[in-house]
Amino acid sequence: MLEVTNISKRFVKDGIIIHALCGVDITVGSGEFVVVSGASGSGKTTLLLGASGLMRPDGGEVVIDGQRPYELADNARSGLLASKTGFVFQQFHLIPYLNVIDNVLVRSGAAGSRFRRGRGEELIGKFGLSERVKHYPAQLSTGEKQRVALARALYNEPKLILADEPTGNLDDENSRIVLGYLSEFAENGGAVLVVSHDSKVSEFAGRCIELECGKIVGEKVV
Repeated sequence: MLEVTNISKRFVKDGIIIHALCGVDITVGSGEFVVVSGASGSGKTTLLLGASGLMRPDGGEVVIDGQRPYELADNARSGLLASKTGFVFQQFHLIPYLNVIDNVLVRSGAAGSRFRRGRGEELIGKFGLSERVKHYPAQLSTGEKQRVALARALYNEPKLILADEPTGNLDDENSRIVLGYLSEFAENGGAVLVVSHDSKVSEFAGRCIELECGKIVGEKVV
């Protein structure tokens, strides 16, 4: 589902070249839950953004479900990512002036559509948020916000979920709830790639990869 081959990325800060990724290879197949761990600054988020088609690497290749996003025109790449992937952020990135249902429907491009609304309501119910449908992000707990973000990521029935520190702002109970949903998605044939420093994630993952200074320094099957 995801093939990342020899990707590299560097940034220049204050005249200093920072090598964020140095020839990283990762594959994630259908039914797999893979976690990439590492200290802050190890390149985890850069790897996830590059693998997701959101940030072009300086070198190497990314293939998502057989297509190379960085070889596509902008509109075609956006279409590929919208149909094949879902992204979950640590900071949720919910739209503050939209309620729960419309935050989920935002991926459809047609918030309020009766046909689309059924899919959104189904997901909201699945994540235990039915009583929060008309509530706004400011009225939600931290765990509820992350569940809304996960429902939004799943709205278009993606094949691949990418998550950046999805439990970083959650307590232990809500962390396990969110990780349980990601694990269920993989068990049902989806592919999951999570970057996190949270040791709990490895309890749910099938494969753990350790990143250090932009390089893979370890990998194990759990």
